[in-house]
Amino acid sequence: MKSKKYLKFVASLPCCHCGGYDSVPHHPIGIDAMGIIGGKASDLVAMPLCDVRRCHTEVHEDPTSYPQTRWIMDTLDEAHRQGVLKI
Repeated sequence: MKSKKYLKFVASLPCCHCGGYDSVPHHPIGIDAMGIIGGKASDLVAMPLCDVRRCHTEVHEDPTSYPQTRWIMDTLDEAHRQGVLKI
């Protein structure tokens, strides 16, 4: 799934790692069944990570050291709470 609107929502949220703003949507890496070879996972599983405090870069450098699955769930919960996703 690709959605510029959803990615804009994700970018409006505080960083999952440090809570700071100026987040960018991060697609999960290093999680089985979430990524595809040579491409990105669905925008639906994007999470906000900031570049200001290097959180986004740190996750790319060592993805298995961070709770990306929990961050995905937190982002989806917030999207549902704000009415961005209706289930």
